[in-house]
Amino acid sequence: MAIGLPKVDVIFTGLANTAVVRSGRGIACLIINDNTGIDTLELNDNTGMDTLELSKTKKENVVNEEDLKVKSVITEDKILKQYKGFTEVEKTDYAEENYKIIEDVFLTEINKLYVIKIPNDKTFDDIKPFIKKDINWIAYIGETREEQKKLADFVKLENKLRSKRLKAICYNLQGAEADDMHIVNFVNASVIKADGKSLVGYKYLGRLLGVLAGCRMDMSVTYNIVSDLNSVEQIGDTDAINEAIGKGKFVLINDDDG
Repeated sequence: MAIGLPKVDVIFTGLANTAVVRSGRGIACLIINDNTGIDTLELNDNTGMDTLELSKTKKENVVNEEDLKVKSVITEDKILKQYKGFTEVEKTDYAEENYKIIEDVFLTEINKLYVIKIPNDKTFDDIKPFIKKDINWIAYIGETREEQKKLADFVKLENKLRSKRLKAICYNLQGAEADDMHIVNFVNASVIKADGKSLVGYKYLGRLLGVLAGCRMDMSVTYNIVSDLNSVEQIGDTDAINEAIGKGKFVLINDDDG
């Protein structure tokens, strides 16, 4: 039987003036698939040329393609950044969509945000060593269920090894995948932003990461107003919503009185 989470739901009011309470408590980590600024040419042992020479000769079709190896080089300075506020974020460091997701995290005041980029030819497993021990909340803007499960499995294992518990906001996990009190399972299929733009559910994880990381221990996110949205695609009628909450799922619902 699933452990389930306490009854947690978030109501937002379209164009509401009430803001999410700003806290500054938590340290968050956002993981994104982003290759910006990471591509690097490396040589294998068949050429003996430096990178500049190799780049030129490749264009001139002098070097055999088998002598080239193009891969990303993972070092902390390339894939990991930390910010105290959104004004510190360089737009050129990220794909446009990811830049906006980072901006959404900071709609709620948090202590600090780590951003980790996963290059095109790498996976979640490759960046696990760069996840810091001081974070409270973590999210992965991964489209597939397998990517979300990777994060959930990491959190379950990590919490066996550390005294300060790590918590994750994941998307649409199934069954036992979310069977852990430190994993929040967000399930709405899509949301409509205040500017009218539609986002699939997993792309809203950054915003929810900020809400959760910014929530003080003496507060709750239940019935919190998320004023950057116009509406959400609800998971069903009241019975369906109550059933989802009973199974420990995290849902957004429309406020019919707003």
